Amino acid sequence: MVNRLRLLIVPLTLVGMITLAGGALGRIYVNELLLYLVAGAALGSVAVGTLLRNRSAVFLPPLTVVLLFGYTILCVQMTAGRATVSGTLADIYLDAVRNSVPRLLTSMIPVEPQPDTVLVPVVASWAVGLIATEFAVRYRRVLLGYLGPMVLYGGSLYLVGPNASGLIWYALAFAGLAGLGLAVSAIEPVPEGTITATQQGGRSVRLRAITTGAAGLAVLIGAVAVLGPVAGGAVSGSPSDPRQYVVPPQLNDIDANPLIRIAGWAQNPDQPLLTTNLSEDARLRLAVMYDYDGITWKVGSIYRAAGRVLAPPVNTLAPTREVTQKITIGELTGRLVPSVADPIRVEGMRVAYDRETGTLMNPTGLVQGETYTVTSAEPQIPVNRLATASTGSGPSVARFLALPPELPKELTDLATYLEDQGGGPYQRATTLEQFMATHYAFKADMPGGHSLPNLGFFLGAPPRGGGQQGTSEHFAATYAVIGRMLGLPTRVAVGFHAKAGEYTVRGADALAWPEVWFEGAGWVPFDPMPQPDQNITPPEDEIKPPEESKPPESSAPPQDYDDPSVTPPSGDDSGDPGATATAKDGIPGWVFGAVGGLVVLIAVVVTILAMKRAKTSRRLWHGSAASRVRGAWQEVHDGLRLARRRPPPTLTATEVADFAVGAVRPREGVEAPSMRALVAAINEVAFASDAVREDVAEAAARTAEAYVAALRGSRSWLGRVLWTLTPRPLFWRDAPLPRARG
Repeated sequence: MVNRLRLLIVPLTLVGMITLAGGALGRIYVNELLLYLVAGAALGSVAVGTLLRNRSAVFLPPLTVVLLFGYTILCVQMTAGRATVSGTLADIYLDAVRNSVPRLLTSMIPVEPQPDTVLVPVVASWAVGLIATEFAVRYRRVLLGYLGPMVLYGGSLYLVGPNASGLIWYALAFAGLAGLGLAVSAIEPVPEGTITATQQGGRSVRLRAITTGAAGLAVLIGAVAVLGPVAGGAVSGSPSDPRQYVVPPQLNDIDANPLIRIAGWAQNPDQPLLTTNLSEDARLRLAVMYDYDGITWKVGSIYRAAGRVLAPPVNTLAPTREVTQKITIGELTGRLVPSVADPIRVEGMRVAYDRETGTLMNPTGLVQGETYTVTSAEPQIPVNRLATASTGSGPSVARFLALPPELPKELTDLATYLEDQGGGPYQRATTLEQFMATHYAFKADMPGGHSLPNLGFFLGAPPRGGGQQGTSEHFAATYAVIGRMLGLPTRVAVGFHAKAGEYTVRGADALAWPEVWFEGAGWVPFDPMPQPDQNITPPEDEIKPPEESKPPESSAPPQDYDDPSVTPPSGDDSGDPGATATAKDGIPGWVFGAVGGLVVLIAVVVTILAMKRAKTSRRLWHGSAASRVRGAWQEVHDGLRLARRRPPPTLTATEVADFAVGAVRPREGVEAPSMRALVAAINEVAFASDAVREDVAEAAARTAEAYVAALRGSRSWLGRVLWTLTPRPLFWRDAPLPRARG
């Protein structure tokens, strides 16, 4: 009877403890499906281990592997069907095996039960159940067998981290099951066929065993009752999240700054990017950018793998309404997935999700022809509250106010002008919006770029030179920068305009727009673009540059130069009007430019000559005797290169000398010197460089100087000028010495 009781209770406690571990992890999942799958894995593994307890352990591994494989296929098929994961069963299973661990750790919470998010818990539960059954049932080491479920339970709590509230009854139930199993295992059975317990004093032995088991159970329950709430409170107080140690899916280079793609799409206005089906006109948001370094706006989103159900963005404060879109990818490339803000459900595509911005990403990249459906909770901005809404302060908005140093004058002038208009945050935002829409023109074929110099050119350059007109990239980036200068927390969004019904979104539909943060409303989009029929007035008509201060008038009384008693001042001012104009105008600017260019040219020539002279002097007259001989040879070799008569590397020293003499062109007053001293010095360096005398080195140097002068003198006058001015020898490497023979 005792054996049967133990054989029933201990396996059931194992199943219950493993199921509780799965339930603890299932708190961060969308529904209870994970709990059922873990319970099935626990029941299957414990049942197999219990049924084979009296069999040889050799049969257990192959049988359990086969059963586990079949069970995981069942789990993958079930979760793939519920999550509408497309693909063949083999492809889905292999993908889940390869990516189950990283996707589980990078998934957005709540996690949807999908093949790759349930495979690890199911396999771990099966393995723990099998090992625990071996120890607790086959070898009757119950406490050692419970170690596996305890580790599994602790791992579940670690994976949950701070993403779910603590449940004390889970811990109490887990400890209660462990205590029950230990109490039952403490009862020692009497073997069949032995003398009764009353004849051998077995009654007292059994009584002591029962008493000991009951006392142990009481102590265990008391410890759980006292320490359980304390431990549970400590865990819920400051748990760590393992997701912070795992790198989530990353964007590629093309999506890191999608704002620069606006110009490319504008150059191909008829390129079919998407096909949409909407109930009304809407903006599809592709990306949101917070950070600006003066050169580019960058996407700072952190995307985590998500299921079909998405948590609402953390910064959604306005009321929402549900909007459904069916989208088919055309020629749009990259990983960013367009949708109406803010998505709460995605079907037909595996996505990663950034909860802070409410934007989507496909970790594997967009595929032409792929169709997906998005349900969005579109914010309904309470316009009546914006007039009195503030923009917040402190660290929470500091990121959205950050600006690079040394802003262009065109931006600071416009910001100063708008700041002088006064008003609250919303009035400043609308004033900036209206000013840009009425003073700057839209032009689709303008070159892209939103660095500070580009924005300064957009604001201040004359229209004939390409200024005061641009794409939505220029309007949105300029608005965001000036908005921050006015104290408005801003960001830039990129997306597409889609019309109601079935509509093909093309390159011309791409646009960027700024958004401003208001407390109580969240991120509010603005449109600084001009309307198609709007009249554009130059901004300089409204923004007047500050008048230059006039010099103070002289306190001396005016002089009447018509009076013969008054002597006119000296200088040309008393002469004809032409002389006066020349004196006022001064020296023309081109004169200063020409003089400056001439000075720079002279400086370059002097520098080249000085460096070449220093190199020759260092070669011929500095260093050891052997190094000066080598330098003399390099001078001869460089001269031959300048004369375009470079000797073949296979010649001996004597052959090179004859070749060099022949390179000197016949010319009156020019004669090649004898090269014997240099040849002898080269051969001496090759055979005994340490024994070269000073007089030999000096003779070699003088021979080299005389030869280079003769070789240069045999050139034409233009060749001699180019020889002197060319800096090429400064960058040449030393040539190898010729073979020392002959």
